[in-house]
Amino acid sequence: MNPGLLPLGVTPHNILHQSVRRNNELARVFHDLNLMGREGSGFDLLYEVLTSQGQPLPKVTEGSDRVEVAIPRRVIKPEVIDFLAKADGTFPLSQRERIALGILVQHEALTIRQLAEMLERHPGAAFGEIHERIGREIPDNQIRGQLKALVAEGRARFEGEKRWRRYWPA
Repeated sequence: MNPGLLPLGVTPHNILHQSVRRNNELARVFHDLNLMGREGSGFDLLYEVLTSQGQPLPKVTEGSDRVEVAIPRRVIKPEVIDFLAKADGTFPLSQRERIALGILVQHEALTIRQLAEMLERHPGAAFGEIHERIGREIPDNQIRGQLKALVAEGRARFEGEKRWRRYWPA
């Protein structure tokens, strides 16, 4: 937790792409004394290290008087570590490329087969339950699209409307 808000123009959603100096003179002095790296490299380095270790991305939230960065302790995909190490050894990747590759590998696409298997294990599930079981990092619209495709293929059915809708395997 850090007291104070993010600089003007920086949000939890654009923190990787936006860099704003709070104090130009202090930043120059710290840089000249080798106490500071290049501007805007802190979160980039954090994301790079976490994705290269197969860890989930940090959750950045801004409160009314503070900024919180939560970093989960668990490794979500150990195979990500090996894949990224091989890719980095094979190709000269920049920091941004390593971050992007790490995020892409961790958030592999949801397949219709995975969704059908989940419905077999949890028949009568509501959309919120399905989303929770699959993972909140998968966008709502992707899950809804896959559910719609399962129903269209006759591999699943639903009962109810809107928030009362429940899904079953066909």
